[in-house]
Amino acid sequence: MTLIVTEVKPKPRQFGDRLAFHAVVFPAKHGDRVMKCLVKTTLSLRDMGYAHLKRMKKGIDAGTLIALVSVDADVHAAVVAALHDVDGLKSCKVDVPKHAALSKEEFAEGNAVWPMVFHLHPTTAPLSAEDATTFVSTMQSLLQSNDTSIATTDGGCAGSHCLVVHPHAPLDIVASASIPPTPSKNPLNQHAVMRVLDAIAAKHAAQGPSNAYLCTGHDVFVAIEPCVMCAMALVHSRVGRVIYLQPNPTSGALGSRYSLHGHESLNHRYRVFHVHHDDAK
Repeated sequence: MTLIVTEVKPKPRQFGDRLAFHAVVFPAKHGDRVMKCLVKTTLSLRDMGYAHLKRMKKGIDAGTLIALVSVDADVHAAVVAALHDVDGLKSCKVDVPKHAALSKEEFAEGNAVWPMVFHLHPTTAPLSAEDATTFVSTMQSLLQSNDTSIATTDGGCAGSHCLVVHPHAPLDIVASASIPPTPSKNPLNQHAVMRVLDAIAAKHAAQGPSNAYLCTGHDVFVAIEPCVMCAMALVHSRVGRVIYLQPNPTSGALGSRYSLHGHESLNHRYRVFHVHHDDAK
């Protein structure tokens, strides 16, 4: 049966959705004092899940600033209490863009509502026929080299194989990992993605200090859809594309259970593709 490639798209959302945020308005001269209090008393916007928003903007009245505090009323009350000595401080609520912008057009629309941070989303250009052919042949090579036609999903993505290659030179293998012959005492080592990244990190360490990410722009082939841990590790490694064969219904983070690759609070996102049989043929 013929193998084909389908992109796994993040779940759709309405960019026009708004989120009510507790905020404070205050004289601009107290900006440093307020910001220090927010850093000490609240989570950062990134840690709250709103990395696409800036913390402050100019107020409507001249000489004032507005700062986002929290969506939680109790946290807002604690901040107001801590700033009791700031003259002219007032509480308010503001509606801000709920979602990160995925395009320059959305950024312009959202930025008119509240200052935003724009992280360029991976290109959404259609996959070329050449790349699709390469994905299929590389996946087949991965399975054949591990002497198995398919990995088992009984243990989630822990029973998988993994291959990291350069996107423009698919025969140039950066690192690979197969199912270990015996269970490891370290459960992380059961996950092929984690073993591959560990091997690449060791190569980087041997080459001397570097500020480069482990796998910038690389293609990652896995027999089984990665779990949340592995998918997040690939985010931190700055991979370009992840290609998997079997969905992971128990813990798949790239389409089956979650869509981590579309999470808007991340400052890096990669594209995801599923190699599967063409049922129409």
